[in-house]
Amino acid sequence: MFILTPLLLLKHLENLSDEVLVQRWAQDPYYQAFTGDQINLVMSAAAFNFKKWMREVAFWLKKLKQMKVVLEIFFLRCNVVTV
Repeated sequence: MFILTPLLLLKHLENLSDEVLVQRWAQDPYYQAFTGDQINLVMSAAAFNFKKWMREVAFWLKKLKQMKVVLEIFFLRCNVVTV
């Protein structure tokens, strides 16, 4: 989706057919840079959000592990049999 917007812009600015646009994009590093910057931005934002999400998951897994230990200690002190 993000690569289509600059490609459509180039197509209409240069008055190119689809085939010629694809050929120029494959050969011209300026066309690739024009469309690639947005791709890199989206990919880096996605990677940052994934890392942030994984930190949150790790945080909550640690909390759950701590809660499990606390509950095990509680049940051992109360002599409650758990399954």
